[in-house]
Amino acid sequence: MLGGGESIRDIAKMTEPAAGYCEITLEPKLASIAAPGLYAQLSAHRADTLVLNASKVEQIGVLCMQILVAACQTWRDEGKDFEIVEPSEVFCKSTETVGLPLSLLGAEEIGSKPDDVEDLSS
Repeated sequence: MLGGGESIRDIAKMTEPAAGYCEITLEPKLASIAAPGLYAQLSAHRADTLVLNASKVEQIGVLCMQILVAACQTWRDEGKDFEIVEPSEVFCKSTETVGLPLSLLGAEEIGSKPDDVEDLSS
């Protein structure tokens, strides 16, 4: 598991991704009907370090959120890395609406930055 402010994705970009690393872009519509496909896709990579790009998510239902929470916990319990990167605004708002902290999904809030990144906006 990682420590500090580095992300799984950042480390993979610095090195040649090894076997056992997978990055998946989540579908735009993750309503209940998409849940079996999402489950199957995640299950196929159970032994891998997994990075899910949520930048294109336009809709996500509670059932798919539950699958992502369960996957994140499963990966952590098995000592594997799991991360959701670039969550769309809709993804973030949907999780907020149901009271689900993004940290339970292995994701950071939009606009958050690691502690070692200097804010140059002022």
